[in-house]
Amino acid sequence: MVKRCYLIHSSGKTIKLFVKVMLLMIFIVCPIGIATASGTQVSFSQYNSLDNVSKIFSDQDVVSTLKSFLGNEYNDFSQNFDVFGEPHKTDGGGIFVEGWLKDLYLVQASAFVIQADGKVYAAWMMPQNNKIHYVTNAPEGNKVQEDIARWSKRFDNE
Repeated sequence: MVKRCYLIHSSGKTIKLFVKVMLLMIFIVCPIGIATASGTQVSFSQYNSLDNVSKIFSDQDVVSTLKSFLGNEYNDFSQNFDVFGEPHKTDGGGIFVEGWLKDLYLVQASAFVIQADGKVYAAWMMPQNNKIHYVTNAPEGNKVQEDIARWSKRFDNE
């Protein structure tokens, strides 16, 4: 007969339960964090072609970000995406997207950048006032984002 002795601390059951719960939390939380961090890049890269860029407005995360960011100006901004330009990856790991109404390339157009870090930059031109509207959630909001600045130069009439 083999006699086994276990040394159990008075709170042994509590410690075992705590360890099991902590391990369970690690296995649940870590994959979600990894998926979230890498998911942002994947979702932007799938729209980084002329063939796929129009599908960006089917991405509920992108649309809800733009809607909450632009508020009641979202309709003016989004109606300009009848024709899409060539998108490109930004230096900040995000995506630049531009669009305009057919035959109104220099009159009624919009562009936006969503960076991997969550910064959003949006600009649009409407024929009623012939000026570029620009909004951002970036702390350096007084400086126009470089991709948006290049986009806006085509409207210079001087």
